[in-house]
Amino acid sequence: MTAIPSHSAIVVDFEVSNGIRHAVTIGGNEFLAGGTGTVGRSSFPLDANGFLNQSAIGPKLICVVENLLAAGTPIAMPPPMALGPYVVNVRTDLQLRGGPGTEFPSLKSLLNGTQLNVLEFDDVASGRWALVDLEGDGVKDGFVFARFLDPVTA
Repeated sequence: MTAIPSHSAIVVDFEVSNGIRHAVTIGGNEFLAGGTGTVGRSSFPLDANGFLNQSAIGPKLICVVENLLAAGTPIAMPPPMALGPYVVNVRTDLQLRGGPGTEFPSLKSLLNGTQLNVLEFDDVASGRWALVDLEGDGVKDGFVFARFLDPVTA
């Protein structure tokens, strides 16, 4: 196995140093030979677009996570979708689930091209889920991940 020089950290703040904006991070094994498990603070330069300036730091980081929720930044929700007729658009099949999330049991597989009626949308942490009626009788049959639905057009 080949070791790849890399590191992960969590962005906790931003600061300007010598006129350059930096991401301030907290990460494990910071600048400690042999990696003793000590947590430390680091600062990494950002480019003009706000991304890590890889040319300045080299290939040291594989992941930097910024917690926008902790900063009070609202999560951008997808635009509203209209209720009504949709068609499943997948390569294989789409799971109809007992609730809005993959943690709910799969009730049935829906093939590409299956037509259904969306009764409501539910935005949860994993994304937007659609409560659907498969028979057109108004009965709530289950939930599908809305990203794989296209509105039926005339």
